[in-house]
Amino acid sequence: NLPAYPASVCDVWAPVYIAQLQSTMSGRLEDLSDSQRAALDRFRTAIADVHGKRTDRFLLRWLRAREFDVSKAEDMFRRDVEWRSKNGMGSILEDYQPHELIQRYFPGGLLECHSEGHPLFLVPIGNVDIRGFLQILPAAAMLRHLAYMLESGQSLKERVSLKMGRPVETTYVVLDFENFSLRQLYSWEGGSGIPTLTRVCSCDSSGSLQS
Repeated sequence: NLPAYPASVCDVWAPVYIAQLQSTMSGRLEDLSDSQRAALDRFRTAIADVHGKRTDRFLLRWLRAREFDVSKAEDMFRRDVEWRSKNGMGSILEDYQPHELIQRYFPGGLLECHSEGHPLFLVPIGNVDIRGFLQILPAAAMLRHLAYMLESGQSLKERVSLKMGRPVETTYVVLDFENFSLRQLYSWEGGSGIPTLTRVCSCDSSGSLQS
């Protein structure tokens, strides 16, 4: 099974967007204030015990997601490291084989069509019978597929960055809710599945998704 992140780790998006609108510094590597750069240095030191080579751009994702609160960014980062280890995320691009029903019916996918090179997730969720889908397929299988899609998006951003000669750090998400009904939202399967999917998506992307 693919465990969901605690909700407390995932209340990221609204504060991040508000903070970015209010601040004259974006929090990107080329646009850091003195206090943001100091927070980056502290964060780098705080997670020095965690194995793995990580760039400043990668570390800044976690700081932006927590409004440059080093303590909160560290907590979120360590939870993510543990989650990725338990779920074999390091090899998911090589090992994962989607269920036949997912290959045939899972809505949307990852596109490389944005004018600035950003990957685009297109999900026509309004035309999917969520309740019926989850009645024939375990929720864990859908969560695993979502994790695979997120990892694919990160990999695509790295390839596009090399191709364009500049960093591509954002993935755009388009959720098409046309034909979406309250029945889908409040069914037992849909009502429990959507929040879990959202938490995994929010946390694993750590501030790199934009709707």
